[in-house]
Amino acid sequence: MKRRIHDKNSGLDSGIELVDCGSGSFSLSGSTSIENVGRMLTYGEEQFGDHKSISIDIAGADCANSPGLALLIEWTAGCRANGVTLVLERPQNGLLETVSVNDVGQLLSFVR
Repeated sequence: MKRRIHDKNSGLDSGIELVDCGSGSFSLSGSTSIENVGRMLTYGEEQFGDHKSISIDIAGADCANSPGLALLIEWTAGCRANGVTLVLERPQNGLLETVSVNDVGQLLSFVR
């Protein structure tokens, strides 16, 4: 059962939502911006807890901008530093293009 762990309407991080789908699976939706990624970075790290493997479905998230790319890279780096595998599922084409243009593909793990 899905459990909302960050309500985009709560006023905390307007426009972005992270949902716990259980067993280390999450879903990210909404638009990333300079105003919301800092808090979402911290919030996501707290929610990842003690999982050794994490997957985030990002199909519903607009991350094809600098703040979004930074969020995904920081989450991935933090997980790797703690021996945790993080996989980003169903990325949008715009994000993949942004990753390619910025030559940061080696920093992220995608599953289409």
